[in-house]
Amino acid sequence: MKAIFAHLTGSCRGNTEVFASDEILIGTDAKAHIHFDPEIDKNTSRYHTKIQLRECDYILKDQGSAKGTLVNNRLVNEIVLKDGDLIEFGAGGPKVRFRTKTDNADVCKPWTEIVEGPVGYIASTLHRGGITTETAFFKIGAFLILFAVFSSLVSYFYIQYLRLSKTVEKVHTLEVERSVAERIIKSYSDGVCLIQGAFYFYDEETNEPLMMMGKRTARD
Repeated sequence: MKAIFAHLTGSCRGNTEVFASDEILIGTDAKAHIHFDPEIDKNTSRYHTKIQLRECDYILKDQGSAKGTLVNNRLVNEIVLKDGDLIEFGAGGPKVRFRTKTDNADVCKPWTEIVEGPVGYIASTLHRGGITTETAFFKIGAFLILFAVFSSLVSYFYIQYLRLSKTVEKVHTLEVERSVAERIIKSYSDGVCLIQGAFYFYDEETNEPLMMMGKRTARD
């Protein structure tokens, strides 16, 4: 798999460079793989941008440049490059057209081409949006954690609601019973009397009073 850079503006205008390496350093430093003239391309830093090949995707990452890196006129820090992207190294700096080329002998294929079916559609969507595999898994994991927390909160409040409902129901029952008792007392207060008595429990064999906690059992 090869990365192709067609220089549109800047000190390298008109040139086309092809790289088959896994890492491409871009800047005005003499050691940069794509080297710009610091006298002409003043908006480009010494170590401006690095492009790495990961899982058959070219990942562009800005190296803390002074003027930033723009892809398709949008300032980015890290992004998955797509065939045909326009890269600008610093606002007003040199521009290149990024292209990719895959040979028939290449074992490496974009992971979005390997996955098929619905999963492939999701992967393709993520790829077009400039999201790496690691970022996608991180977002999915974060979503699952948030979903678990939300589910726990819903379950907790639902349990509390059930307990409160039972308490309210018990209070209502007690209120009804109290109301009935008050009506009975009011209705039959003239004919109500108190009968008090004492009841003892005896053992059938010995005929002795039963004892409990050192005292005779009795009920009034």
